[in-house]
Amino acid sequence: MYRVTAALYPVLRRAFPRYVTNTDAVGRAMLAVARQHGTGPTVLRNPDINRLASG
Repeated sequence: MYRVTAALYPVLRRAFPRYVTNTDAVGRAMLAVARQHGTGPTVLRNPDINRLASG
């Protein structure tokens, strides 16, 4: 499954940039939420994760 997904990732990322994320972005978003000390959102969707990870 990982081999198929890894091969498709660049295509999916270009086709659906708001809905595709990776583990690096998830980690950066988790750190961004932790820095908000409970004042940020509690449920994140892929567009939210990508936004938090990039900024």
